[in-house]
Amino acid sequence: MSRKITVENSWVEGAPAYALDEKRGWLRVRVASVAGDKVNVKDGKRKFTVKAKDLQLSSEKALKGIEDMIGLDILHEGAIQNNVEVRYGKKQIYTYVGTILVSINPYEDIPNLYTEETIKQFLLKGANAPPHLYAVSDNVYNQMLSTGKDQSMLISGESGAGKTEATKHCLRYLTHKATENASFDGSNLIKQCIVDVNPVLEAFGNAKTKRNNNSSRFGKLFQVQFDGNGAIVGGNLISYLLEKSRVVKTSKGERGYHIFYQLCKGASKEQVEALSLEDYKEFNYLKKGECFDVDDVDDVEEFKKVCASMLKCGIQEETQSKMFAALAAILHLGNIQFEEKEGGTGENDYGVVSSSSTKSLNVAAILLGINPKVLQESLSQRTMGGGRGSVYKIPLQCKSCMDSRDALCKEMYSMLFAWLIHTINATMASKSTPKNFIAVLDIFGFEVFEQNSFEQLCINYANEVLHQQFIHHYFKLEQEEYATEGLNVEVLQIDQVDNKPVLQLMTAKPVSVFALLEEQCQIARGSDEIFIDRFTECLTKMDEKSSSLASRVKRQPTLFAIKHFAGEVKYEAIGFIEKNKDPLHIDLQNVMNMSAKKNKFMAEVLKFGTTNRKMNTTVIRTFQKQVNGLMELLDKTEPNYVRCIKPNERKAAQQFEGPLVLSQMRYSGLLDSIRIRQAGYAVRRTFEDIIELFGNSKLGRAGKAEGGRQGCLTILQTTMMDQSSYVFGKTKVFFKNVDSYAHLLNEMAAIEHNAAVKVQAMWRQSYEKKKFLHALTCMKHLKNLLITKIHRQRFLKKKEAAIKMQNCFRTFKARKLLELAKKDKVASRRKEFAKRWENAFLCMKKTRENLRNRGWAYKKGGRFGGRRNWHRRYFFLYEDSLSYYRDMDVGDKPLGFKGSAMLTKVEDVFCEKRNSFFFRDKKMSREKTETYILVMKMEGDSEMLLGADNASELDEWKEAIKFAVEEQKLLEQAKTTEDKLPTVDVETVEKMLREVEIKHK
Repeated sequence: MSRKITVENSWVEGAPAYALDEKRGWLRVRVASVAGDKVNVKDGKRKFTVKAKDLQLSSEKALKGIEDMIGLDILHEGAIQNNVEVRYGKKQIYTYVGTILVSINPYEDIPNLYTEETIKQFLLKGANAPPHLYAVSDNVYNQMLSTGKDQSMLISGESGAGKTEATKHCLRYLTHKATENASFDGSNLIKQCIVDVNPVLEAFGNAKTKRNNNSSRFGKLFQVQFDGNGAIVGGNLISYLLEKSRVVKTSKGERGYHIFYQLCKGASKEQVEALSLEDYKEFNYLKKGECFDVDDVDDVEEFKKVCASMLKCGIQEETQSKMFAALAAILHLGNIQFEEKEGGTGENDYGVVSSSSTKSLNVAAILLGINPKVLQESLSQRTMGGGRGSVYKIPLQCKSCMDSRDALCKEMYSMLFAWLIHTINATMASKSTPKNFIAVLDIFGFEVFEQNSFEQLCINYANEVLHQQFIHHYFKLEQEEYATEGLNVEVLQIDQVDNKPVLQLMTAKPVSVFALLEEQCQIARGSDEIFIDRFTECLTKMDEKSSSLASRVKRQPTLFAIKHFAGEVKYEAIGFIEKNKDPLHIDLQNVMNMSAKKNKFMAEVLKFGTTNRKMNTTVIRTFQKQVNGLMELLDKTEPNYVRCIKPNERKAAQQFEGPLVLSQMRYSGLLDSIRIRQAGYAVRRTFEDIIELFGNSKLGRAGKAEGGRQGCLTILQTTMMDQSSYVFGKTKVFFKNVDSYAHLLNEMAAIEHNAAVKVQAMWRQSYEKKKFLHALTCMKHLKNLLITKIHRQRFLKKKEAAIKMQNCFRTFKARKLLELAKKDKVASRRKEFAKRWENAFLCMKKTRENLRNRGWAYKKGGRFGGRRNWHRRYFFLYEDSLSYYRDMDVGDKPLGFKGSAMLTKVEDVFCEKRNSFFFRDKKMSREKTETYILVMKMEGDSEMLLGADNASELDEWKEAIKFAVEEQKLLEQAKTTEDKLPTVDVETVEKMLREVEIKHK
């Protein structure tokens, strides 16, 4: 089944497309199903329904993120958003749409994007350079030299899109490009001033807003002037529509102009004291926004840069000090408050300077060089003219007093800014007549807020004029391409995208928005209410196209709406008359004149004030004149466009919001450039692209064989393309609309489908065959594995049994060897012990022979005897017993045997002193009252007591008995069995013998 692709009614399942989503813009999807004019699509896993008109053909080239979107196979909103988003994800922030450079603010520093080395690379690359600001600047410079025609670079976009940074990079590159062509000494000074002027302009003309931390609050055109060789010889700066109201009023979260904060924070101690800037957070103009700092910005360091840059731009330190005094005067004026005072004649209450503001009044007056009383009167009174040249003063109410104060401050800052631009231009002025110039325009983009006022009307008017210039230039480029390709240029129609009716609505005479506003400013009783009533009334008198572009908002009588090229904007008319007049009454003008008389610097600044404007000149009239002058200048140049886009409102890196990007593309005119292409021939492809589209198909090969125009014609005729839907140029084929090109894609899709069916069939056949062969191989392999496993299991069982048998045999053998080893060891040790014991016993026997073993001694009688029952007996010590007799006959069975004591039962042997009355023998009783006796402690707590004729004999008996007792114990312990060694080491016996031997000696 072929996959048919059309844009009208036959989206089919699986077709790639772009679907419009409210939250994410154009999404790349695939069609899931179609139900009438509703199409169900899939974005990954998410499914949703869109109308068929909200689907667009998918672009394959956009998926790659190509450098020039004119080269997209299909050019529409979806493809452009997709291409830009792909490149943004790769941190490629620059993309071409033909000659237009689209710049997406990355909100992060991208390595090597703006380095000196990068500049050198672009200086060498020339026309082959990728999309970049440097590439556009290089091309502009080269075009100026080659054609001799002045060039312009128009940089536009919303606040926060990166216009100011883009302007700086373009000027920086141009100064590098022109360096090699410098021919006079002053060139370097001018180039330095062109680069260094940016910190000064940003300090005085930029401020922090909710959408941008460094938002330009004025438009500027920078003319870089060159000689015939391409060297920079001068520069000129033109400013547009400075936002004066920001001096006196800021919203919460925003700041006034940077210079106020830089001065308060970065001034020296002497300057702070002289200008009374000690507590800058108490200045009313600074604290209204409740924001004194900017993230990642050091105001002190920035102030140093600004002072250094002003020196390079020809503003000396003395002049800088006077500028800072004027800025401080504005801050102190803002702190002057008014209080109501009752009129003495019953008139309405009027305002006077409050007592708490006296210090601020005096400081402001001193800084301006005027009398504080004069300043006070000029703020609280107004001089009015009467009949016959008479004048009189009327007191002002508190609100009018504050309005006068704010008007004076705004005018002072506006004059100071204008003087600054004039001074910079004087420094950059060319000493010779320049041949060419490159104008770099940094202009505010289209603005639409929740509440839009006079400022937005002026800004959007300028954007309408610039948009018309862009449309006519792009239309001219289309005509040139048609002419180059040999086509009829009359096919192009510009009416579809021309914004001429809107401009007529705003500026035409005698009836338009500006004309009616001017009318109300000229009459004495003009008001905002009358202006909007007149505007509503005159809509019916305008031509149909213009009147359809404006309306009055229902139920909101002070609002009116205008349909601009970028969308409808509702304007609040209250305040239009006052802002357009921009009045500064005579008393305030007199104050400025008095200050100028005593202050030469203020005299110079005053030249750029309201007092020097012609009578009846309004802001609208002045601004229209500036815009017309800008258009005259641009019309003399070859324009080049840079469209700056902000990817999200959060100022976050790598965050892409499709609807926001699309709306900015619409504001910038990128989508109108698409409409211009679609007004003629919407799709154009080279002959080679058409042939390559069909690739290696039969039709594609036929086209390649014929080549060029003929090959392309063969393909179109073969696909039965309607001949009225396309036309041949010299190198391209032009399709009338997207549907015509879609027919070609349908045919290609059908060829691809048929080829895919054949390829799929062959692939399935090959796949099934490979699958079968693979299964067969697997079965054989599995069989081999199974047989191997069985044999292995049998082998492992036999091996396990053999190992068990070996273990048993080895265990049995080891045990036998261990038993033999044990027996051999015991026998060896027993033999050794036996020898040592034999020597020990011989020593014991010899020792015992030297000890007493028989003799007379006294023994205490048994328990039935008296206390003095002692008898003299003959004792005989032999082996393990101590026997005693009545006489010395100790043979076998002697008659005199009285008893014996077993030495094995003796526990202790010792001598102690006893009283002599224990002895019955006269000799013993005659001894001293106390004498020694030998005590043998037996088992069971019994004792055997012995006495001797003298103490030496008693000691001998003690040693002999003690030795015999120890001997018996050792002999008992030294007994062994067959498998047991003695429990007493022979060394112990030998040690004991040595001790006895020593005592005996």
